[in-house]
Order: sequence, then C-alpha cells, then structure tokens
Amino acid sequence: MKLAFFISLFCFVFLATISQAQESPKWTVRGGIDKKTSWKLGARYQENQSQFGLAFWPGIGKKDRVSNSTSFQVDFLYHFAGSSTLSNRRPWYVRNAITYQVTPATNYKTLRGYYYLHVGREFNITKQIGIFGDVGLDIRLSESYKNISPDAQIPDDVGTPYSVGYEIGAFFRF
Repeated sequence: MKLAFFISLFCFVFLATISQAQESPKWTVRGGIDKKTSWKLGARYQENQSQFGLAFWPGIGKKDRVSNSTSFQVDFLYHFAGSSTLSNRRPWYVRNAITYQVTPATNYKTLRGYYYLHVGREFNITKQIGIFGDVGLDIRLSESYKNISPDAQIPDDVGTPYSVGYEIGAFFRF
C-alpha cells in the first residue's frame, strides 16, 4: 500500500503544479462514505465541466471485514445537466472510477479491482460548500488472494462480479 500512497502523492503534486499555471485553479476536497469501503477522503481538479480526482481511504475496521480495507481510487466526472446559481459547474454528473482495494484477513489478503459507473447530483449549500450523492453499477474487474501464512484457507466462492453501489458525502471548493 506504500506504492499506492506514493502514486497518489505524485499525482496530487503533479496536478497542483499544473494548476499553478492556470489563472483560476478549481480544486475540490471531498469526504464521504460508500458501499464498499466506508469512509474516504479525496481531491478533484476541475477543467470546464470535467473533474479528475484521487481518493484514498485507510482501513480502520475489524479484521476480516470490508471496512478494514485500504483503497486507492482514480475517478473522472463529467457534469452534464442542470444549473446552479452558486456554481458554474452543472449539478448532475456521471462518474467513472477505478479502485484498487486490499482487505486483510487472518491468514491471507484479498486484492480486488473495481470499475464504477455512477450517476449523481451535487447540491450547493454555498459557493464553496456542498453535498453530493451518486448511485450506479460497481463491476469487480479482478480478485486475487495473497497468502500470509502457509495454512491459509482461501474462499472458493467469490460471488457475483456486479452490484449496485452508492456514495454520499460533502465537498469544499477552493
């Protein structure tokens, strides 16, 4: 997971450097909860009606639970409809995201990759603060197991690769 942290740090510094060259950088910091990982923190950079973002959430739950997963996410949003008096950004959006998730168990780690395709809406409370929610299809792209001990019992049934997912949260716009 150290690699994911350094990749996210590099991307954040890269985006911050690019935004310094722009006349009006448009950064959004967000926090929220979703179906798979509980809470997360992230940042997005806006260009016109598009947003590019990174999110990270460390596992803080009990072992053998998804809430103990450590995850890294890259996402792209396109704001396609509606209008708001408090923002130039359209409130309705479609979100594409790729997530890498590591869930530790007692004798093994589960490594998963997901693709999210969600539709959502932002609600601006002020010019800088708002809340958001989205819902859509979560597709598991990969799932593998890494043994931690020689007597690890890895599950045979991985379940369905498709599920309905959601995310709700709040954002602060710079």
